[in-house]
Amino acid sequence: MISKFMSWMWSMMEMPGGLLLLLILQFFTGNNSVQPGRPVDNSTGVEGQVRLANEGNSSCSGRVEIFLLGQWGTVCDDHWDLVDAHVVCRQLVQPGRPVDNSTGVEGQVRLANEGNSSCSGRVEIFLLGQWGTVCDDHWDLVDAHVVCRQLGCGRARSAPQSARFGQGSGPIWLDNVICSGREPSITDCRHPGLGVHNCGHNEDASVVCECSTGVEGQVRLANEGNSSCSGRVEIFLLGQWGTVCDDHWDLVDAHVVCRQLGCGRARSAPQSARFGQGSGPIWLDNVICSGREPSITDCRHPGLGVHNCGHNEDASVVFEGQVRLANEGNSSCSGRVEIFLLGQWGTVCDDHWDLVDAHVVCRQLGCGRARSAPQSARFGQGSGPIWLDNVICSGREPSITDCRHPGLGVHNCGHNEDASVVCEFQQGRPVDNSTGVEGQVRLANEGNSSCSGRVEIFLRGQWGTVCDDHWDLVDAHVVCRQLGCGRARSAPQSARFGQGSGPIWLDNVICSGREPSITDCRHPGLGVHNCGHNEDASVVFEGQVRLANEGNSSCSGRVEIFLLGQWGTVCDDHWDLVDAHVVCRQLGCGRARSAPQHARFGQGSGPIWLDNVICSGREPSITDCRHPGLGVHNCVHNEDASVVCEGVEGQVRLANEGNSSCSGRVEIFLLGQWGTVCDDHWDLVDAHVVCRQLGCGRARSAPQSARFGQGSGPIWLDNVICSGREPSITDCRHPGLGVHNFQPGRPVDNSTGVEGQVRLANEGNSSCSGRVEIFLLGQWGTVCDDHWDLVDAHVVCRQLGCGRARSAPQSARFGQGSGPIWLDNTNRTHAIYSNSLYLYRGNVSFSRPVSLPFSCAYPLDTDVSMNVAVRPVLPSAVGLSGLGSKARASMSLFHTSNFTQPYPSGLITLPVGSPLHVGVSVLVRDPSFVVVLENCYASNSSNSNDTAQYFFIQNKCPTDRQQVAVIESGSSRQARFSVLFLLIHGENSDIYLHCSLSLCDQRSSRCVPSCRRRTSRSASSSAPLKPLTIGPITWDKSPE
Repeated sequence: MISKFMSWMWSMMEMPGGLLLLLILQFFTGNNSVQPGRPVDNSTGVEGQVRLANEGNSSCSGRVEIFLLGQWGTVCDDHWDLVDAHVVCRQLVQPGRPVDNSTGVEGQVRLANEGNSSCSGRVEIFLLGQWGTVCDDHWDLVDAHVVCRQLGCGRARSAPQSARFGQGSGPIWLDNVICSGREPSITDCRHPGLGVHNCGHNEDASVVCECSTGVEGQVRLANEGNSSCSGRVEIFLLGQWGTVCDDHWDLVDAHVVCRQLGCGRARSAPQSARFGQGSGPIWLDNVICSGREPSITDCRHPGLGVHNCGHNEDASVVFEGQVRLANEGNSSCSGRVEIFLLGQWGTVCDDHWDLVDAHVVCRQLGCGRARSAPQSARFGQGSGPIWLDNVICSGREPSITDCRHPGLGVHNCGHNEDASVVCEFQQGRPVDNSTGVEGQVRLANEGNSSCSGRVEIFLRGQWGTVCDDHWDLVDAHVVCRQLGCGRARSAPQSARFGQGSGPIWLDNVICSGREPSITDCRHPGLGVHNCGHNEDASVVFEGQVRLANEGNSSCSGRVEIFLLGQWGTVCDDHWDLVDAHVVCRQLGCGRARSAPQHARFGQGSGPIWLDNVICSGREPSITDCRHPGLGVHNCVHNEDASVVCEGVEGQVRLANEGNSSCSGRVEIFLLGQWGTVCDDHWDLVDAHVVCRQLGCGRARSAPQSARFGQGSGPIWLDNVICSGREPSITDCRHPGLGVHNFQPGRPVDNSTGVEGQVRLANEGNSSCSGRVEIFLLGQWGTVCDDHWDLVDAHVVCRQLGCGRARSAPQSARFGQGSGPIWLDNTNRTHAIYSNSLYLYRGNVSFSRPVSLPFSCAYPLDTDVSMNVAVRPVLPSAVGLSGLGSKARASMSLFHTSNFTQPYPSGLITLPVGSPLHVGVSVLVRDPSFVVVLENCYASNSSNSNDTAQYFFIQNKCPTDRQQVAVIESGSSRQARFSVLFLLIHGENSDIYLHCSLSLCDQRSSRCVPSCRRRTSRSASSSAPLKPLTIGPITWDKSPE
């Protein structure tokens, strides 16, 4: 008996302490406590079974009960949190269980797909006693990720639209859903309101999740993380993942898998373990599908586990939606972006194409990060369909087709607008020679992050270098053009960027300059040389940009450009936020926050290369903007221009002598500021998440105690606990942004707070309970408990994402605080004014605003009079500030489409059929604002409110693209359009042109209108201006 008990105890050691204690007590005492008045049915339990007690255990909510040692018991709530509850919910998922609409719980989500038995299907939500669907407007991978995580199904693989899993019924509960990805539930994402939509059920949104635990009959694709629609076919059966043998495996079988996963059409059905050999059982063999089966397991086969195969015969699939780069044979990580859809290769239009979009393509192809996002068919015009246009990526999508776009084949482009990418390979870690493409060229330079470095070529399965004998500028120019890096500035010899390793592939290279690839130049033969690696050849390209600011180590500083062999600066005449945005995007630093002038980051030296720079915002480089010429200026260095870039929210970098390798101090960009991570609980699993996020492989170590030097700014994260599967370090468990290290006896760093931030002080501030503290005017303070009750506590809990309040303790239950007491119903020191600013995102229908809470504290001894406004002085480092004066707008009619010669005001006479070229300009003090054309129309009256209106532009978009061309809107303080306008009703009467405009803040909105098939009703952060009118315009019918 004793030995049996000890064996049982040993098997229980890994159970939570509270549950283990319960079992020990029950073992010795045989306690048969039950709930009074409710009989216990011990015969129905299975050892270890879990149920929810709630009116018969008929739904997915209730008291947690476990069947152990022949008896049902409960779980104590000590340390009980959402992670624990998530395990229970996932444990209770029952595949194949019929759905009872009466059993829904408010806010519950399910996936409707032949019984709701897997982690894919039509998204349905239970609200107001009824199951309903979600409309697919703006539906994307980020939204799908929230649903998948909510259901315990891992990350989202795709976000199908157009009722991919069949049309639902009942109400359409949500539309225009916009998630950040961190919400705990899809209903917590931004949307115009429950039941507010303009959809039909043919637009029902769906998700396809990649579930790590597996649901009976689920299918997944194993391919370096299962992150795309190609890979080895694996099926979850009898509690175990297994493979499919390739006997009789063909395109029809692959198509069934494809449809089951929501990945479109199958392109090929590879055999012989194309994506590597799997493990575990081989579940299926000799599969024969008709093509109409809903699941691969419904196809004909001899039986589960019946086969005569080994894992070298594992079957795979490759689906449409593959991406390639067309560049002299698709031989490198740069070129024209092409996508395979509906059986045909096509291109992507460059409207809105930028570095974030290019980064998704580069990562999808395994080519590291994007170096540039060339437009205007830099690598030649493609052919076939233009599959995508107006692509907007967040940067986290696994595939370019998962980014936001108006729809497949929906565009207003020609192939002269084909988009391209130039990717940079990941350096600073051991080179995997298997990843190269034959003939590919790369530059090795401390991370290969710019257009300069040691020339390396991938040949015969191995990276090698080029010897510098006869190496000159013509040879370097060929490499430069091959990589899409512009013109060569110099051709350094003697291993300027360090000695390489491996074979020396080329020597005595002689190029004419017209070759498409360095290997096409004249040379004595591959591997024929008389050199050592101390003679490795390199290239440096012109037009490079850097930010000078204490070593150029961040995304802010004085703008400097390398031209004609020399670094120089940019003069600040006409320098504004649009120009700064081009620099920030060129450097991969996100959007511009400000465009400082007057040598804010110190005076530079050398030539002043650019002056009077005017950018539209779409240029790939600052040198592509309009300017009078290189070196033409009337400035001195006290006018050097600078930029402060936002960085990318959530971006991670390693600070280590310039952040040039895959090791260093972990820093995160949040709320417009770089900060660090505290080393409490920091271990190898957490470090692994960071390494994978940066594309640096696996973590070797997780140093603590500021091994790479102490950082500055806020400490964003503390007590980080990762499972290892998170895509980003911010997705790991932590007590909250900026919440760290409040321990008794340890001084608090008040500089780390964010204005209006709330925290709970309780032995490290690591949970959803504690003393309420608020950060105001640069200092943490407390709240007095006068009239403090559960309603007040509920506001704090909701603000911190901690659910509802259970209690509102008074009398310093969690210890006395220090510093000011900021809030009380009878505050004796300050008057507190609190409110919120609401910023509306542009071009999103019925969008919820972003709320920016703020508080102002006024000392009670301030002398004020009732007719004078109190004007507090806010700290410059936080909050919002701005200068206000009314914007002045003007509109003119121009002679030609170059908009250089306006007509004088007054009566204008034009020949019948003449196009109208209209230009608008706005004079506004804040450079962050741009002008947007809202509505432009013609009428026979000078009154803009005349009922007879003939629209050219409506809701920011052309009414007819054949007759109206919007040249510029939402990108600067000028707007222009041209229109072919016929006589109204054929009458030769005077007309007037009217335009209503708005000012859009580029800091909070994407201001360039995105014109799609169905016009969005938008509530943006634009401010309307007074309508403008020009005319009269009369038509001259006399022959010329």
